[in-house]
Amino acid sequence: MVPVSATLADMDPLSFFVGQSFAFSDEGPIITISYNYGDGVDLYASDDAFSFAEQTLTEGQESVTLWLTDHPSITVEIPVSVVQPELIGIVVRIPPQKLFYNDGEEIALDGLVLALQMSDGNETTLAYSAESGITVSPERVPAGPQSVITVTYEGFTDTFKIN
Repeated sequence: MVPVSATLADMDPLSFFVGQSFAFSDEGPIITISYNYGDGVDLYASDDAFSFAEQTLTEGQESVTLWLTDHPSITVEIPVSVVQPELIGIVVRIPPQKLFYNDGEEIALDGLVLALQMSDGNETTLAYSAESGITVSPERVPAGPQSVITVTYEGFTDTFKIN
């Protein structure tokens, strides 16, 4: 009994973010192994019968090659979709250095640091600079004892208070 081919059942691509390692979240797709005597056996791709190269997935990658562990010449391509994580929210991690103002004074953002929440569960930080794309509203302090200032970055918002 010698395997002669491996066939993947129709499936949608498995989704990953750039930089993730390839892995199955459950049993994986079903792969049919055909043998020289004509019959086939269905196995889950996550079965120990299969191996794959440990790899970090790259943007645009469309497949990962699995092979039969005992017969490396028998391979099957697992479709994958690898995309960049997307920004899904912001949080003011460190407010600006200046939080006390007079009415009508322009709000200074020096020292402001945002946490950028990404769709892959990671978080990165972005410090304010003139080129950072961070904006505030209002830009000048309104009259009153305390004001809430809205910070916007790429369409996402958070707030901080000033006095």
